[in-house]
Amino acid sequence: MTYTAAIRQYITEHQEELFDADYVRTQYFPTIEIKTFLKILDRLETEGLIKKISRGVYAPPRLLKDIPNNPEALTNLVHNHYMNGTDGMALGYVNYTNRLSAGKTKTVCGVVLTGVDLSFDEPTRQIVLLLELLENHRKMHGYSIEQYYLDQAKLAHSLSGVYSDALMQEILSSIRYQFGTVSNFCRLLDEVSIPHAPASKLVPIR
Repeated sequence: MTYTAAIRQYITEHQEELFDADYVRTQYFPTIEIKTFLKILDRLETEGLIKKISRGVYAPPRLLKDIPNNPEALTNLVHNHYMNGTDGMALGYVNYTNRLSAGKTKTVCGVVLTGVDLSFDEPTRQIVLLLELLENHRKMHGYSIEQYYLDQAKLAHSLSGVYSDALMQEILSSIRYQFGTVSNFCRLLDEVSIPHAPASKLVPIR
């Protein structure tokens, strides 16, 4: 099968999702050089099989049928692709996704995405949410100080039976937080009697 035929088949089999050129090439066609890959996509776009919606991101025309006059629907399409289920986590001021290379930042249709090497299952989401609350609550618009402390306590309690040092270290290796944030996180674990390693042992040496 030629490269073009293989990519055409992939697109045909994934008509219900966006096509991120970097991600798809890395995951499914790593032997194809990037220039060759993009030239093939240009040809397939000319054929009408896909349509570019942002730099390096395409969509099957059927997905865009009801979107031209509905920017909100396009934003939802991006969120559903990059942050669906365990693929990512949307926080407004930052949107994490494992469908981008770790450390890479990309804007797709106005949505700013940050690549991380994490699977966002429920325990990971809970830990990340508490870390984000501790470090970035001022970026959360309309957030009162009373709500801030109330949610701290709720999130800390929710980690009982869920938290592990191994998961925390995995998260801290993917998302950089200030040492003070990790120390405050550990303080909250102490308040609800959840055992953990010292902050100095959790934060990776960079």
